[in-house]
Amino acid sequence: MAHRIILEEYDPAWPAEFEKIKRELDSVLGSTVLAIEHVGSTSVPGLVAKPIIDIDVVIDGCFDETRRILESAGYRHEGDLGIEDREAFSYVAKAHLTNHHLYVCDVRSTELLRHLSFRNLLRADETARNEYARVKQAAAALHPHDVDAYTSSKGPFVEKCLERHSTFPTITCLRDRPDLAEAAAQWFHGRWGVPAEAYLESIGACTARPAEVPQWYVVLGGGGGIVAGCGVIENDFHNRPDLSPNLCALFVEEGWRGRGLARRLVNFARHDVATLGRTQLYLITDHVGPYERYGWEFVCMVEDGEAQPTRLYRAPAVVSD
Repeated sequence: MAHRIILEEYDPAWPAEFEKIKRELDSVLGSTVLAIEHVGSTSVPGLVAKPIIDIDVVIDGCFDETRRILESAGYRHEGDLGIEDREAFSYVAKAHLTNHHLYVCDVRSTELLRHLSFRNLLRADETARNEYARVKQAAAALHPHDVDAYTSSKGPFVEKCLERHSTFPTITCLRDRPDLAEAAAQWFHGRWGVPAEAYLESIGACTARPAEVPQWYVVLGGGGGIVAGCGVIENDFHNRPDLSPNLCALFVEEGWRGRGLARRLVNFARHDVATLGRTQLYLITDHVGPYERYGWEFVCMVEDGEAQPTRLYRAPAVVSD
């Protein structure tokens, strides 16, 4: 059986435990890295947490050298573990240090920005910190032995907090913003060439029946314009109608790429579809690689609307954030 998730009251010793690990890392990494950051719940005074120190090692494009040094110091590279923009490391024979999770992030990494933004917001906002504590405790009670489900249950709250930070554009469900329907239909039409009327009809269906598929999502930039979006429909024009619903029309404007918006949109859709009672989400694509990193599994080849072979993937309708 998996270990039980146990949340502890904030321990004032955690910052000192982080500093102990940081000193050891500094002694081997030296000037190779830009910073070593204490992140996660143990970095937020007053917040309940699992007694595991989360650490981000910040680099500027020197990952191979950093990996070599860490491996010589007893760490083992585990890859990104399905989360883009960070590299995870495990370790052995470090009983003299508190249990910790070690990640290496480029200074331009979206994950680094997420970690620091969320940490700083919780440190500064007592109301958000207390609410997050309640969310964590409810998630631990509901999923005491399932760390993935525990993490997934916290995802919507984390997303809302990040959207309050000016660095992160907002994901909007169009069922909640019928005033955006026309603009969204035109935006999707301009990116995919499907008639705007078809998008408008589908978006209208999601506003009329908000607890059903289809659903549509857009990301609003700082000026309120649409900079990314996607939809969930029953079938994305392939010959397996039994495999549904399908993620569709995922697009990020060129100037907004490289910020993790595609992953955020995909994960947001998976969370949302779960609230509608669906257990799986599918998509078709010609790309090999990107969706595997997001936790998707290749199912089979299908034929698209033009009878051309394409790849079909699926993923659970919940996801760890």
